[in-house]
Amino acid sequence: MEEKVLRVSQVDVLEFDDELLNVLQDRFMNIFGYIPSFTPFLMLKPELKSLVRLLIWKWSIYDNGMTFGQRMMGLKYSQHCSSMPTKLDTQPISLGKYNRWLFVSFILMEWLHERFENIIGLLNPRIRSEKILDCITSIVQFANLMNFCIFLLKGIYPSLKERLLHLQMSPMKQQTLREPSYDFMNKEIIWYGFSEFL
Repeated sequence: MEEKVLRVSQVDVLEFDDELLNVLQDRFMNIFGYIPSFTPFLMLKPELKSLVRLLIWKWSIYDNGMTFGQRMMGLKYSQHCSSMPTKLDTQPISLGKYNRWLFVSFILMEWLHERFENIIGLLNPRIRSEKILDCITSIVQFANLMNFCIFLLKGIYPSLKERLLHLQMSPMKQQTLREPSYDFMNKEIIWYGFSEFL
């Protein structure tokens, strides 16, 4: 029988990956902030962000077949496949053929989203690209909301791109119950109280 991954672990993976991306992009942009002639780099901001995404993709999914968040949580990708209509199975996959689709969804779609107005402006300057972009963004946000509701019910495919590629997270080894340690939280509460006192 297939072992299900805890929903909280899957959400933690997504949150960690998003936070890692945001921190690295901020640090990367701060590096260029100290260059005196920073204006040309501001025009290339979407490309610089895509470069950071490319490096993360290369060092995580391409090299290891899992994101950094998945590695921390002891998870990996597996493909949801069915050999018979009633029998569903989850098999580990080699991400070779899926790497290009993960690449497209992870890097190129974000770049297209940031450069959409420029691309439409070059193709046809009379088109109101803001309305098109707002409509597409609303549709994607609604699809993400529906996907998350389904994820909460069924416990698989926490993100839309994983649902579209039929990739789900599975444990690398036998799962154990999560037993949180409150030592760190206690230290944080004490430190917060101490800083408030000062």
